[in-house]
Amino acid sequence: MCMSGLELVCSAMLSIQDIPGKGRGVCTDAPIAKDAIVEVCPAIILSHEDVLAVRDTVIYEYTFDYDDHGGRECLPCGFGMLYNHSATPNIEWDTDLERQAIVFTALRDIKVGEELCHNYWPEAEVLFDDRGRWRERLEKM
Repeated sequence: MCMSGLELVCSAMLSIQDIPGKGRGVCTDAPIAKDAIVEVCPAIILSHEDVLAVRDTVIYEYTFDYDDHGGRECLPCGFGMLYNHSATPNIEWDTDLERQAIVFTALRDIKVGEELCHNYWPEAEVLFDDRGRWRERLEKM
């Protein structure tokens, strides 16, 4: 059994769809119960130096904070980088440092066909520029 001890929704129940006004996004092809683990994404860990190297590229828009020490971030594999933003999300994420993974969990019951979204930056309003980038403005606050 992979990822021993974690019950999760099989990624075969998720699909990439074209979301009007957003581009690609992830939708569910089966109902997901509140508190269910939606996906465990293995993560590519970026050192602080790696983060600085990609800061001016589109890759930076897809990185997640990884830990509170040393400025590390990560790139989640699987569907992790394709979940879109919502100010009213239906999933949330947390890091699993032991497994070097990002774990996405359902915040409420999610119906078949719904797009899965998390809040990119809960402490502030996320606004996208004409290039689809959002982080630079918030990091200057």
